[in-house]
Amino acid sequence: MRMIRSFINAMVLLVRLKKERRPDEARALIHQTWEDLFGLPAETIDSLSEQTLMAMVKNKTVLNVDTCVMVARLYKETGDIAALDDRPDESYRNLIKSLNVYLDIALDPSVTEETFHLQSEGMQDEVDGLINPHRDVEELARQLASFILPVPTRRLLFKYYEKYGFFGRAEDLLFDLLEHDRSDLQTISDGHHFYRRLLRKEDVELTAGNLPRAEVEDGLRCLPGI
Repeated sequence: MRMIRSFINAMVLLVRLKKERRPDEARALIHQTWEDLFGLPAETIDSLSEQTLMAMVKNKTVLNVDTCVMVARLYKETGDIAALDDRPDESYRNLIKSLNVYLDIALDPSVTEETFHLQSEGMQDEVDGLINPHRDVEELARQLASFILPVPTRRLLFKYYEKYGFFGRAEDLLFDLLEHDRSDLQTISDGHHFYRRLLRKEDVELTAGNLPRAEVEDGLRCLPGI
């Protein structure tokens, strides 16, 4: 809890530094926060893939959601500061890492809507207002909209949208993947399983997910056969 509170305080200060357009100070704060969390300099963190870093911080039996959310958010802040400082390549690299980490957490079987957040006793409302993983995923998707996302990231985002009830967005990602390669057997298979799972849901849930039953049936008919 002490680490989480320290992280929250750093994020509050970082919001102010970004608003005041002080990228050098913001970057120094991010570097210090990486080191405080993991005992590693930012240069070492930057040299690691997000998969390697996640393997380092994940508990082997229980996913440490709090630590992973902090990793994802630090990648995002690093990307935001790089954009503020006109470093587009560095920004893209870190925003993709952030999105991948958030999606990796969200899709873990042990994580639900209720547990996909940073927990802090006595200051939960403040934390949720500052760090909201679902909101961050949406903002990252918007920030990266001008880029063609890597296929593995698009697959994760497709699964994320389905798991959390954004069925219309999941369908958009499915057909985006099919447009990339209409003969890809994994995508075709994923699509058939996706629509069949949706057909077992109640109409009210499908409508809430912006994909009514008639559209589910139409989508299934439009898929190539397997």
